[in-house]
Amino acid sequence: MAMLRRPPWPEGVLRVDVNAPAWHRQRWAARTALAAAALAVLLPLGYGGLYGVLLLAAGLAGGAVTAAAVWWTLTRRGQARGLAAVLAAVTPTVVVVLFVVTLGWVFVLSPVLWAVAVWSGSR
Repeated sequence: MAMLRRPPWPEGVLRVDVNAPAWHRQRWAARTALAAAALAVLLPLGYGGLYGVLLLAAGLAGGAVTAAAVWWTLTRRGQARGLAAVLAAVTPTVVVVLFVVTLGWVFVLSPVLWAVAVWSGSR
């Protein structure tokens, strides 16, 4: 009976050939995804300077107000529900207009960079 040799790696662990061209493509795709995501976050902050930081705070506050308004819309009755629904619709619109007026082309470029990051990360 022939003796079976054990592989040099533990059972259940996948072995990866790090010299394969696919491995190198995956590494560069991951680097591209991280760089695009970092640039998408840092570009508005860098371009806007202090306004970029204030816009970040305005965006976070707008998200909190919208979440609270949606909650009130779902849990209240009567006029409070209607006012909360209007607030939930108006707040994101105001935040987006604020971003577009202040940042202009950066507001368009940032989602494109996010799309590149997601696409590269899925490769």
